[in-house]
Amino acid sequence: FALLTIIVLGEVVVGVVNGMSEGSHGAMEVGTGLLLLNNGFAFWWNIFDFVGRKAPRPGAVYRMVWTLFYLPLWLCIAAAGAGMVPLVQHATDDLAPTGAAWLVTGATAGMLLSLSGLVLTMPTHPGIKFTPFTLVFAAALALVVGAMRPMPIVLAACLNVILSLPWLEAFVRHAR
Repeated sequence: FALLTIIVLGEVVVGVVNGMSEGSHGAMEVGTGLLLLNNGFAFWWNIFDFVGRKAPRPGAVYRMVWTLFYLPLWLCIAAAGAGMVPLVQHATDDLAPTGAAWLVTGATAGMLLSLSGLVLTMPTHPGIKFTPFTLVFAAALALVVGAMRPMPIVLAACLNVILSLPWLEAFVRHAR
């Protein structure tokens, strides 16, 4: 599952590169592209810190649910990568394009919800006690940002902050 996840994460890089190659190369386009690329890295950090190289709890039901949660995770990562093209192309607009804003924020929320489901199938330990709830909260925040449709660079920056929340919560809790 890890290899396919890495391949799908490459779609985010392709989306940013396609967006930057088709438009101008001003500061807003480059800044938006770099922040969106960082969103892809944040996907990677969250996925591999929480569920990478870890098996689900023993039992056929946990294994089946764990396997099934990967499909929407991969679909959401690919969708987010596709939605990054118009965000980079419209980086200087006052509002993010409606479809692109909803696609990227909805895909981010879907990825976070899928990741929450995956974490619930894992053996519990103190470091991830509240992680599923933090992931659901972050997913809700991503949808709020999508509804607001800020400038593409602001949308990308907000998603960077939102994607860092679950990781920070788990890190702080585990570091205690």
